[in-house]
Amino acid sequence: MYYCHECIKNDVARYGVAYWHKTHQLYGVLFCPTHDCRLCSLGVTRRTINLPPQKIDIKIRENRENVNSFSVFSQWALTQSDFELLEGKTLTNCYRIALFHKEFACSSLRIRQHQLRQNLFSFYQFELKHNCWQSLFSTNIASPYPQQLFYNYHNCHLHPAKHLALISYLFSTPECFIEHYQKADKDIEEHFVALANHQPNTKEKPNTKLIMKMFRKGQSLRAIARSLKLSVVAVKSKVIAAGGKINTRASKIFKKERRAILLKLFKGIPTKVIAIYFKVSVGAVEQILTQHPDIANQRQHFRYREKQLKHRSILSAAMAKNPNYSRTKLKLKVSASYLWLFKNDKQWLYQNLPPSKLNIKLEK
Repeated sequence: MYYCHECIKNDVARYGVAYWHKTHQLYGVLFCPTHDCRLCSLGVTRRTINLPPQKIDIKIRENRENVNSFSVFSQWALTQSDFELLEGKTLTNCYRIALFHKEFACSSLRIRQHQLRQNLFSFYQFELKHNCWQSLFSTNIASPYPQQLFYNYHNCHLHPAKHLALISYLFSTPECFIEHYQKADKDIEEHFVALANHQPNTKEKPNTKLIMKMFRKGQSLRAIARSLKLSVVAVKSKVIAAGGKINTRASKIFKKERRAILLKLFKGIPTKVIAIYFKVSVGAVEQILTQHPDIANQRQHFRYREKQLKHRSILSAAMAKNPNYSRTKLKLKVSASYLWLFKNDKQWLYQNLPPSKLNIKLEK
């Protein structure tokens, strides 16, 4: 159990006895939120009633280089009664807007996770000397802290201290956080509206008919790209795909090699393997591929068929090895293949799965 020397003095002076404070026992709280004194610990047992020390002679205070308000936010979270629950999406929007203003997010509000994590480590360098904070920051590699707060909030039950650590880093006071939280959804909408008004829509697909019309009039690829605000490579790919003839300069990939690359692309060989075989860049191979959309669609079908056969064989092998397994057990046994087939090949899945127990009961 943890106690504060200043709180003990005040309790004894006011009530005649010192008692345990709930805020001192909160996870990750190392300093008293009222007096900013470092908390001391005392071992207690369940067999006897233990109280904190009733007399303090030495005043212990530990100086910190960066004083943060984590303990203040923890006390507020314990005692506030303004609302009962924070909504996950709104909370994430609140984080993103605050991080954008601190330059930890780009204009599309994608978080610079590595930079943010390093700054959090620096901000909580004193706290990270303690085991409770080390366990708070040490998470799995696939979803490290604080990345998990932005992408896994739908399915994860995260410890409140994880959110409070980020909130106390982003906001100066609980009142400031509440103000930003209540208008977070509106701020997100206004941000993207302002972004759309100031930036051209670069995601629109280039108009092939318009490109070919300008090309037949004798305009150069560079002039077409400049007028339509596209890259020269994109314009060139569209012209070649539509059958236009371009006078190209001699390059590393000649006509004979291009045919060989196209043949391998048609067979579904990965672009990286083709690039290594012909000793060219992957971008050069992908540029040839973009000029032949039919081959790109064929390769997509090959990849789908390859995954389909793979997951079918995995599920069939599991069913043959465990003939008495129910559908639920098979799903747990080969969950990845089961879910892929459920999403992409549902008809085959239900035709080959063992009969459902519900159907057997209805027949009886």
